[in-house]
Amino acid sequence: MKRSRPFALELLLCLGILGLVHAFAPTIIFRTSTACTSPRKFLSLFSSVSPEEERQRLLDMAKKLRTEAQNLEEEVRNKPKQELSPPVPTIQSTKVTDLKDSTWTVSYRFSSQPKDDDDDDKNGIVLPNYSGKLTVILKADGYSELISTTDDRLQIVKIWGWDEEYSQEDQKQYLLFSMDVQFPKSDPKLPERKERYYFQARIDQSTNGEISLSDGTVTVKKDVSEKTKGMWGLFQVAGILTQFRYVGDFIAKPT
Repeated sequence: MKRSRPFALELLLCLGILGLVHAFAPTIIFRTSTACTSPRKFLSLFSSVSPEEERQRLLDMAKKLRTEAQNLEEEVRNKPKQELSPPVPTIQSTKVTDLKDSTWTVSYRFSSQPKDDDDDDKNGIVLPNYSGKLTVILKADGYSELISTTDDRLQIVKIWGWDEEYSQEDQKQYLLFSMDVQFPKSDPKLPERKERYYFQARIDQSTNGEISLSDGTVTVKKDVSEKTKGMWGLFQVAGILTQFRYVGDFIAKPT
């Protein structure tokens, strides 16, 4: 009877220590055939310290691990969340199947006057090109409405109505519209003056009915008798005979 209590205590310590070792130090391997079959033999592994000291050491170890776990949890909780970049919106191309009430962004580049004038070359006149973008609505009633423009040098005074025209030369359909433009003081030909320009582009239509504009040109109407001082042969024809002269290009994309 005197042996039963110490043996039970030793068995409980054996099981408790084995559980703690498996929980916190899984790399330590014990052979149960030589350890747990004999509590005294198991405790002999820790013969350098008393059972109470070993119990206190394991409690301290458990406390230390619990503190480290709490600190790690607190660190994770306080860590700033990584800001996710907003998704890039998908830009869908606008499809136009009818010019009426369609909106177009026009990228243009043209000069105030034709550049094939021999007199300009002789006089050393260099005409600048004016580049920019404008957004226009082709309204169903045939009028045009200017929405925005990006060129600070040019003042677009007015955009006139639009129309479709069939060409007998190539049997193609063309879009036509015009606008009045006032040039800056620095323009060598039309300083602070207005001129009307005509925009023309071929209308292409795909098999699914989608419309696109191609080969856009900018022209200006000129009197054919300018260089002859109003005379055409023996006749006075100033202001009667005119022609469209090329001054630039443009690209139009539906918006």
